[in-house]
Amino acid sequence: GFRVTRVQEGSTAEKAGLKTGDLITSLDGEELPASQPEDADLLAEILRQYKVGEQVTLTLIRDGKSFDQAFTLELAPVSVREMKRYRDDIFEFTARDLSEDDRVDDPTMKDMTGVLVESIESGGWAALGKLGVADVILNVDGKPTPTVDDLRRVMRDIATARPQRVVMMVARGVDKAFVELETDWSNSAAGVKKGGSE
Repeated sequence: GFRVTRVQEGSTAEKAGLKTGDLITSLDGEELPASQPEDADLLAEILRQYKVGEQVTLTLIRDGKSFDQAFTLELAPVSVREMKRYRDDIFEFTARDLSEDDRVDDPTMKDMTGVLVESIESGGWAALGKLGVADVILNVDGKPTPTVDDLRRVMRDIATARPQRVVMMVARGVDKAFVELETDWSNSAAGVKKGGSE
């Protein structure tokens, strides 16, 4: 079966009483044959065959006792793999929208609005300015960046205006910091770059 390792706060599973540590052994009376780590995605694959709003019955084992629990299926949160991304070719970094998993895994992000820095190219303007992987960009030059679409718009305006420096306000865990990125628009490589891409 499948061991429950986390129950998202406010989810249908939490409301129905599913608990971390429960073992799911069957779905609608059909045994779940998972026994290997590579079977981890099997339950999600089976559940995708149902429609949002349908009711299913899971057989659970908790504290050595088996019982059935009914659940109404809801739309799953977007996974990290599916989050929108933005690659800035001038400052040479990639960021993505925050996911529900980010907010669950790191309580400091629970109510945060910003974009998560996923990668930074060595030697680029972002790296030289000390922008860090896992920083959450809250605003750029005072303009809020709650989503990658907002970040894309702000960075395109910067590419057009070509300021001497760009200041980002970032969250690093519980702390906030200002990251000042120096620019050199006379550099021929930066001059031909067109901004960001998805």
